[in-house]
Amino acid sequence: MAFDSWFSALDNLKLIPTYDWVWLTRLKRNRLVNSDCTGNRRVDEVELSEAGTVVPLKGY
Repeated sequence: MAFDSWFSALDNLKLIPTYDWVWLTRLKRNRLVNSDCTGNRRVDEVELSEAGTVVPLKGY
C-alpha cells in the first residue's frame, strides 16, 4: 500500500500489517528514525537514497 505522508500517523501504520499488507510512504521531515542503530534522528538529518531507504521508525 502506498500513500502520502499525511496518512503516516503511527496508529495508521500499525493497523496496515493486520491486513497482511506492506506499506510504503514518505515521511514528514520531523519524524524520528533510527537508520544506523545509533539513536533516533529527524528524517531530514539522515542520508537517504533518491530511490528510497528503509529505516526503522520510532514507536513502530
